[in-house]
Amino acid sequence: MAEYDPTNFSKSPYFDDYDETKKFLRILFKPGRAVQARELTQLQSISQNQITRMGSHFFEEGSQLFDGQFADIKCKFLRVEKQHDSTDILPSAFLNQTISLLGSDEDQIDGQEIKNPLRAKVLHIEAPTDADPYHVFFIQYEESQYVSGSDTELIEYTNDTVLTKVDYNENGEVINTQYRCVVKKTSTTEDWKNEVYTTGDSVLVSNDEGIFYIEGYFVLAPKQIIPLYKTARTLSDVLGNPDLANSDNAIEIEK
Repeated sequence: MAEYDPTNFSKSPYFDDYDETKKFLRILFKPGRAVQARELTQLQSISQNQITRMGSHFFEEGSQLFDGQFADIKCKFLRVEKQHDSTDILPSAFLNQTISLLGSDEDQIDGQEIKNPLRAKVLHIEAPTDADPYHVFFIQYEESQYVSGSDTELIEYTNDTVLTKVDYNENGEVINTQYRCVVKKTSTTEDWKNEVYTTGDSVLVSNDEGIFYIEGYFVLAPKQIIPLYKTARTLSDVLGNPDLANSDNAIEIEK
């Protein structure tokens, strides 16, 4: 999407050189004379200037006018490999669906019995990037899963765990589907990707579609979700050196 830059309007081909210090608020036209693009653009500038002054009198920057309700959801993030069994996973198959441990892992983790099937709802998915080469699933565990004999140890998905999208039959019983994914794999090689956080706490901040007052305009903002979690950042952010190129990527690691 193109970025809003008001300095572009005074250049070719718009030539909007409206100057409010010249003290005019209308542009008149002569019959039989062609209308110039400069005149039409300046008309918009005059009107917008009046709207901005009125809006700024009543509203603060960023004010919410209609709809656009905000919400935040505490959840967990989980990094997932891009492939399972040499096949690219289909993120849309997991979004807003329930996932579960696969096969015998539903009963045991590291040889320890768990009390309930370990399931989670996938609330949001971030796509892989050059700096963060994993799908990032944002999940909420649907039940409290504890190791047998313990009242405190919560079991969560860990590295190399194979997960399946599940469905339910008419009796409410869990049915495994053909959709599989695997949590970030463990490797013995020296690679920064192996030290990236596998899971952790996160927050999903969202707003519904609504109208907001932004830089003098009444803007329609779409529904959107912004995740807050241990994420990839540029080296210039991590090291505080603005001279580093943005292409030099880094990521927060577990060390």
